[in-house]
Amino acid sequence: AILRRLIADRATILLAGEVDSGKTTLLRACLEEPAFTGGLPAVLQDPFEFTPSCPNAWSLSADPWADPPVTLEMLVAGALRVPISHLVIGEVRRAEARAMIIAWATGHPGICTLHAANPADALDRVAQMVGLAGVTMDTVQLRWIGKAIGAVVQMGRGPDGQRRVTAIAAVDGYDPQAGAFRLHPLA
Repeated sequence: AILRRLIADRATILLAGEVDSGKTTLLRACLEEPAFTGGLPAVLQDPFEFTPSCPNAWSLSADPWADPPVTLEMLVAGALRVPISHLVIGEVRRAEARAMIIAWATGHPGICTLHAANPADALDRVAQMVGLAGVTMDTVQLRWIGKAIGAVVQMGRGPDGQRRVTAIAAVDGYDPQAGAFRLHPLA
């Protein structure tokens, strides 16, 4: 219910977790929510993992072997030239995080997956990836990341081995004095 409300409210969401924790499965389920099925989401992947169920999804995959190569960062920039309802990235791993944060901070809601052990690590990982684009990670940049991301949904495996949501945290910006993103638990 919390995740559905976040999606309906057009929050920008990180789906974080370790390998094989169910991030992509949850992303696919999110894309079946009315906010996505009734809109024009750009669903960008590197590599291709699934066909989105949204009837109007604008789905593209990076192709590093094309001549010239097509990167996920190029796909993000191209998606912003289309009147998309959401910017969805199958998994953010590198410097494309910079373009994603710029888009999200300027009013394009979205959702992506990334590898991280907990919500705080997920936000730090985004900052690390933005830095890979050659951006000096100062307080201004960290504040923009804190503004761009509305929530982190943490995935994990329970004692029974089942994949599940283990935490949902709202992001309340970046605190330069603490040197950390402000989070408060929603679940």
